[in-house]
Amino acid sequence: MKKFRPYQPGDRLSQIDWKLSSKQQELVLREYEQEQPIETIFLFYGKNSASFEAMLSLFYSFWQEFQKDKARFVLLGEQGASSTNLTQEDFSTIQPLNEEVELPDFGKKQIIHFIPEMNQQAEVFSASRWVQVYDYQQLLQQLKE
Repeated sequence: MKKFRPYQPGDRLSQIDWKLSSKQQELVLREYEQEQPIETIFLFYGKNSASFEAMLSLFYSFWQEFQKDKARFVLLGEQGASSTNLTQEDFSTIQPLNEEVELPDFGKKQIIHFIPEMNQQAEVFSASRWVQVYDYQQLLQQLKE
């Protein structure tokens, strides 16, 4: 995101917005706000499906690879949502959802949504610019490429 302010002696010339300066008849400096990194949440939505175990296995492999990074992992299954400091036991005890449940509100965080099989709720959820949804078939296809 850009902010503009009048040029002050000592400012770097490379930050001058020459186009805007010519329009305003004075030197204008372009400043960029440093954006905070967006937290990423990896969400496994345990929809009851023939691909449940296979997708859970892929998600588990992903968790093993990236758990030391600062990403947050969430398992959503019949017992509810597990998210803080997931363990191997959480992966071994998760049960498929018998009914669709509403997804937690994560606010403006980047969400990578893993679902065994695409459904209407996931399609609506993927319309957000903060969300990427992958079902088992999509992941298999991407892993082959």
